[in-house]
Amino acid sequence: MGFFDKVKDALTGSDEARAESARERAREAREEADRVTAEARAKADEAQREADEAARQADDPDDSMTAEDATTKQRLADEAKKEAAETEAEAGKQVAQAEAKAQKEAARAEADAERAAVDQQAAAEQQAAEHRSDVAEQRAEETKAAQQRTHTVQPGDTLAGIAQRYGVDAEEMARLNNLDNPELIYPGQVFKVPAG
Repeated sequence: MGFFDKVKDALTGSDEARAESARERAREAREEADRVTAEARAKADEAQREADEAARQADDPDDSMTAEDATTKQRLADEAKKEAAETEAEAGKQVAQAEAKAQKEAARAEADAERAAVDQQAAAEQQAAEHRSDVAEQRAEETKAAQQRTHTVQPGDTLAGIAQRYGVDAEEMARLNNLDNPELIYPGQVFKVPAG
């Protein structure tokens, strides 16, 4: 696995983890809102039952409850209904806020992942361009080396004579061939001839 693959995996993993975390928080918020909503509904149902019972007792002449007691129970039932409705509305508001926050975080994670992908692509393109440049340089050197002339020393040749024959400087030719003593050459030696 290459360097850029590792960077991609690290960035993608990080973005995916943030997105997953945002989804998890949204799920938890929904669960909490559902729990609060269920409690509010239960309170509202209980209040409705109490209100119905109070109304029934108020209408029942055999019941010993006074009208004042029935009115009080009705008022308490109405308050319980109101509180349950408010709690349910607050739970809905919390769910909406949690979902909006989770969507925002997920969008941010996606944007970060997209930026990372663009950066990764740019880095890969840069690396490819550098590689192409290195390859071109290497090929140029190989071509230059292939085009470089050579001369096999014959009996009676001198380095100065060989250099003069090819129209190049004798000192440059000695340097190119790593000769410590340009006056000491032997037949059969192969010398590189600098480009003229």
